[in-house]
Amino acid sequence: MRIIFFFLFFSLFHQPHFSQKNPDFSLTYRLSIDKKDFFTGIALGCKNHNTISFLSLESGIIRSFFQSRFFPRLGFNTTWIIIENQRFVSGPLFQYSFSTVQLNAFAGKKGRVNYNDLMVGWSLKTNRRFYFKADILAGYHAENSFNTYEFKRNTIGTIGYSLASGIGYAF
Repeated sequence: MRIIFFFLFFSLFHQPHFSQKNPDFSLTYRLSIDKKDFFTGIALGCKNHNTISFLSLESGIIRSFFQSRFFPRLGFNTTWIIIENQRFVSGPLFQYSFSTVQLNAFAGKKGRVNYNDLMVGWSLKTNRRFYFKADILAGYHAENSFNTYEFKRNTIGTIGYSLASGIGYAF
């Protein structure tokens, strides 16, 4: 799993440059509604040619703050720019995210539930230094947890969704 995160982080900052223009970096505060929780966090973005890639670190609001269970999520998404004018940047969005939460403290590592999301959708972003961003996504949602009856880990796949919005600053 660590190799996947390394690859995602590496691909965010190491994209080929075919011109002398440096990539544009941005920092975004995000709030999203998912099937599992409300998430809030930050995302670091990089714009190169016709793509915008974001690496995000978020935390579940309900489970982390109200239930006192740390619920982190690490995600990577890429938007291919199809429409770009002076006001907006828009295009299809592909996102992978991994989140984990400890449901049962007495079960140790077996009480941990892992979630993997692979989603597609559409992104809309204003084309300003201070910007607003909105994403709508749907796709595959996999939940991996320990089954106490069969004494093994099971993965259950369903359809997931995500509605995200954020405000940011482009450097």
